[in-house]
Amino acid sequence: MPENKNAKHALTYNSLYDFEKGYADALLRYFSNRDDAAAWSGIGVENLAPETLENIRRDCRSFVINTIESAVDENGSMEVGEGLYDYDLGRHLFLERMETGVGFGDLASVDDELRAQLIDAAGDLKPFDLEIDDDRLVRIVSSPLTYSKLTQLQQGFADALVEFESQNQEDLDWQEDDEEDEDEVSGEWDGVTVHHFSLEALKTIVEDCERFVSDIVGDERAKWDDLFAEISEHDLGWYLYLERQGAGVGLRDLLPEGDLLDRVLKSADELGELSVEVGDDGQIHIQRQRGWAATPTS
Repeated sequence: MPENKNAKHALTYNSLYDFEKGYADALLRYFSNRDDAAAWSGIGVENLAPETLENIRRDCRSFVINTIESAVDENGSMEVGEGLYDYDLGRHLFLERMETGVGFGDLASVDDELRAQLIDAAGDLKPFDLEIDDDRLVRIVSSPLTYSKLTQLQQGFADALVEFESQNQEDLDWQEDDEEDEDEVSGEWDGVTVHHFSLEALKTIVEDCERFVSDIVGDERAKWDDLFAEISEHDLGWYLYLERQGAGVGLRDLLPEGDLLDRVLKSADELGELSVEVGDDGQIHIQRQRGWAATPTS
């Protein structure tokens, strides 16, 4: 049987440049540490489908072009930096793209101007998701939900969650380690940001906030802006989280007494408290303490 020409020339991991290999390795490490990590057991660079490798090469080249264009000054000259597109930069490109909270801002080896150019060049690359097919090959399937895609209401909720839970952990650490130096006190929330939510946690935030809105205005979303014309949606999301968790500060500190306050309090109470933790994968996970049927979030 004649040899398949396409298979003969298919891109492989070993044929990637160092920059692309750094990107690919960061990709595998990131996805194999998520909450579905068990499915990634035994998955290595040899399991990257040819089309996934082609996407890696395409996106890395796009990034290089964007960086070069942003580095060209008004006279047409260019300062990019020796050894810029190496393995370590490829890793940082992937982390920057996926909004992990780690990225080019952590590159101490480049100056501020170049760092800004790298961040700007990566801005055109959006987060994505992967799946392992029946043939055990890894393929790109979709663009997942991320913190940056949340509404202001949802981001306020997420911001309050990270701030409140981080502070709770810090207070707990001080109670347990009051005889240790300040620099030695640490907890599971150290370094955790809004970019560490698991995909399921983000879906829970979206579902709960959408239910909150629906409980108040139903299908008449146009009423929402009228009801909260004087209130920041981010603040509303922030105080909604604090109200649910019984923080001692909540929606009563944001809204005046009246029918609207009664309605939002009732909705928050029906949502119930959340159980929040940082897993071994370093991601934030959320569990509802009160069950209700949420509308699936795409």
